[in-house]
Amino acid sequence: MITLPLGVLVAFIALHLQGVTANLMSLGGIAIAIGAMVDAAIVMIENAHKHLEHWRNANDGREPQGAERWSLVADAAVEVGPALFVSLLIIALSFVPVFALQGQEGKLFKPLAFTKTYAMAAAAGLAVTLVPVLMGYLIRGRIRAERDNPLPFWRTTMKSFTACLSLPLLLASLTMGSLAYAADSYTDGWIGHVNGRQLDICYRVTPLPAVDTRLQVMRVAYVIPNKGLPRQQFAVSGYATVTSIIDAHCVRAELTQGTARRTDHARRTD
Repeated sequence: MITLPLGVLVAFIALHLQGVTANLMSLGGIAIAIGAMVDAAIVMIENAHKHLEHWRNANDGREPQGAERWSLVADAAVEVGPALFVSLLIIALSFVPVFALQGQEGKLFKPLAFTKTYAMAAAAGLAVTLVPVLMGYLIRGRIRAERDNPLPFWRTTMKSFTACLSLPLLLASLTMGSLAYAADSYTDGWIGHVNGRQLDICYRVTPLPAVDTRLQVMRVAYVIPNKGLPRQQFAVSGYATVTSIIDAHCVRAELTQGTARRTDHARRTD
């Protein structure tokens, strides 16, 4: 856990030297990085435990002492250290494109990117420098074997329980989403007629939108069948304002923003 406060401290020192204030966005960078900052230390400590366990099993249960312990800790750190350093460095560089933002977007997101990048870079450096040294001093006593630890059993049990619940939860989520989409689509209107920039929009349910209500026209294709004549096809999109109520299910709206462009359609109807 020493990497968390030290990494945050290094990030805030860099921000202070750079002149970036501690605001909501910069603190958000700490919140984004805080989970990944401790991953390297956890993996390295776990690998050291496995090395100590394997050495004890190979030496009739005897615990390593002195130089033997330091050698095992060093081997564990060397084994996973480069991969951990590169992975944290990649995460630290993932927000570099944010620095290319200009204007209001840059002012908003650059403090977050600076804080997250500095914190992850500090965590990457601490993972291969301070953490291995602290492991040699602080990992003491008898390390329990993984098979003797009750946590893996409960972890496996929770994974099985979660897997059993995942499918019903997924089906319930899909069902609720489909019902919500159907309900939303049912309340949408459809274009019944196009005359220039005037649209006749009808609805399946009431109440109808009031006069002067602004509507978003999402339908991008509309065809008016004319018996014995070429069909008139329109591409309608944009925003319209309700001008009048036609009947109990339809309103007339004026297209105020967007297009109702007519296109030719060669197909004829009988």
